[in-house]
Amino acid sequence: MKQFIAIFTLIIVPIHIVFAQTTDIWEKKAESLSNLAEFYYVAHNYDKAIENEQLSLNIKDSIHGKNSLQYALSALNIAKYYYTRGNANISSSSLSNPEDLKNATSYLIIAKNTIKETLLRGFYDMDSQSKYKIWQSINNLYDNTFPSYVARNQNDSTISELYNSTIFSKGITWRNKSTKTWKDIQYSLQDREIAIEFISPVTPEGDNVIFYALTIKKEYKVPQMTKLFDIRQIQDSFKNSATIKEKNIKVGELIWKALGKELNGVKNVYFSPTHILHNIAIEYLPTDNGYYCDTINFYRLSSTIELTKPRIERIYKNAVLYGGLEYEHPSNYEDKKRRERSGFEPLYNTIIEISKISNILGNTGVKCISYSGIDGDESSFLNLSKQEIDILHLATHGMWIKTDIPLDGDKALSGSFLALSKVNNHIEKENNDGRITALEISNLNLSHIDLTVLSACESGLGEFGFDDGLLGLQRGFKIAGIKTILMSLDKVDDEATSILMVEFYKNLMSGKTKHQSLKNAQKHLRSIENGKFDAPKYWASFIMLDGLN
Repeated sequence: MKQFIAIFTLIIVPIHIVFAQTTDIWEKKAESLSNLAEFYYVAHNYDKAIENEQLSLNIKDSIHGKNSLQYALSALNIAKYYYTRGNANISSSSLSNPEDLKNATSYLIIAKNTIKETLLRGFYDMDSQSKYKIWQSINNLYDNTFPSYVARNQNDSTISELYNSTIFSKGITWRNKSTKTWKDIQYSLQDREIAIEFISPVTPEGDNVIFYALTIKKEYKVPQMTKLFDIRQIQDSFKNSATIKEKNIKVGELIWKALGKELNGVKNVYFSPTHILHNIAIEYLPTDNGYYCDTINFYRLSSTIELTKPRIERIYKNAVLYGGLEYEHPSNYEDKKRRERSGFEPLYNTIIEISKISNILGNTGVKCISYSGIDGDESSFLNLSKQEIDILHLATHGMWIKTDIPLDGDKALSGSFLALSKVNNHIEKENNDGRITALEISNLNLSHIDLTVLSACESGLGEFGFDDGLLGLQRGFKIAGIKTILMSLDKVDDEATSILMVEFYKNLMSGKTKHQSLKNAQKHLRSIENGKFDAPKYWASFIMLDGLN
């Protein structure tokens, strides 16, 4: 009997080894076919690209099944090849091969459905390079290929699918995993409200970026799609305007005036930006005789999925405030430079700012911990992870350094940071260098915090990633779990910012919503001292992300 078992074991073990080796061989075969398909695609031989990727898809189906990530990625490639072939000889009025575009859509939808069930389960556990490689492939079709196809083939089905694709894509970008659809968002809307997802696909030729608005109202049977402008038009408005106001009026016409029909009678606009719109305070754009926000309430959202979340009552118990930080650098700049929250000069009004805010919060029962002087260093911030904090206020310098490598998410996130205590003494050190970057923030657990206020210059700016989302402090904080962020898109005046922030907290703690608290604080700032701070540079730099409660 023992001899039989020994012989049986000798037979079985090699079978397992052979099976593993065979699987490995077929895996490499599938990978080689995919590489060959991409080679043919680059060479514009789309027939061969489709043929080889289809063979790779069949192998992946045999090894991993149709519900695998490997299968989904191959399906995405086939969709790309069909789509490109279908547009190879495109004219402005017709498509060269509608059947190819139909096939592209079919494969894209197959891949999307598979991704929803498989990719999201383990996507965020992957290393950054793997995530980048996978999401870059997925994103190209979600944010470029499919929107471009729908723009040329608009019907109820394709636009509905595009809206669903957009919120799914943004859900991955912001780590807001959701299987909600446009109908769930519509269900959340009231009369005189509109939800807008801005998208910005690159043209099939790759030489331009076109901006569209996908809109939903309570009474719509399906979402609507409106073409707005291309990137060249908005760049021209920047170059060919004599004044900042003239520039902003032109930008407003490209966006809100172009949506005039959609906005007729609307009271609340819930919008999610894309591309360059992340870096423009489009909610405060002027008209010839006022501002769009004079008659409409604009709510900036990371995704309109936010509308489907329950509006939880705010109960604030604990707050952490940073201000009056000592950067340990001699003050040798003229007073004007000292007043601007950029560079690393002392910010004299920030200690007054957090002192007043602490009193306001304390009078309503909120326990406050304030960091000032040399105490508000990087280690103090890192220790906030997992703590039960409801409000985080940072009155300091903010900075965004363009890296010119927007496709590398980690490097781009490292280019946006807030200056903390002793930053000037430790600027060359890698660890505890006095800067808290968006990348470092993204690795913290700040999910208990409801509101983060970045009372600093350029704290809302960043670079556009390959997903058309913004790689900056706001993404770092959102990934860390923050619900609402109040931040700036420009250099801000120290005194005006301090007044605005104090008034904002007065309104907030009196029971007003976050949105109304900011709006009232802006009105207050504009009215004091005979309009001393009425210019938009004083009040229109601060935007609020996901402030619905």
